[in-house]
Amino acid sequence: MTGKEQLVGEVVALIVALQDATQAVDEAAADYLRVNLTDLRCLRIVLQDGATTATDLAHATGLTRPAITFAIDRLENAGLAVRTADPTDRRRILVEPTQTARRKVSSLWGPLESEGAQALSRYTASQLRIIADFLREATKLQDGHALRIRGSHERKAAG
Repeated sequence: MTGKEQLVGEVVALIVALQDATQAVDEAAADYLRVNLTDLRCLRIVLQDGATTATDLAHATGLTRPAITFAIDRLENAGLAVRTADPTDRRRILVEPTQTARRKVSSLWGPLESEGAQALSRYTASQLRIIADFLREATKLQDGHALRIRGSHERKAAG
């Protein structure tokens, strides 16, 4: 095995370790917030995007409309989201994060973001561009394979 092949193997192993560590943080956060991982994902989207419709949230997560309704119900029951009337179209309902959600999420991920930014500050601008490029490509790869896996599962279920 060449030195480059060894490095590729090491990077792949580190990616798996990072995914596992990220999953562990998400599980701990979901437990703390008293929601499941799907609800946590929905909350992240609502916090990131602001007020959003259930339809848009369903598209962003890949969940069905009934599943997204249940997720929103659970977030509301946990005090992390509220449904409000869309001021521009009263027929539509928006999902918004509560101040409690903002406060709790900030207490959970704020230190991680600060320490992460501090760790990244040791890299040069050129190195950060390489890291950003790698992360963009890795995200595209993961997204593509998620679609592939879902598609094969759906074909198997239908057939």
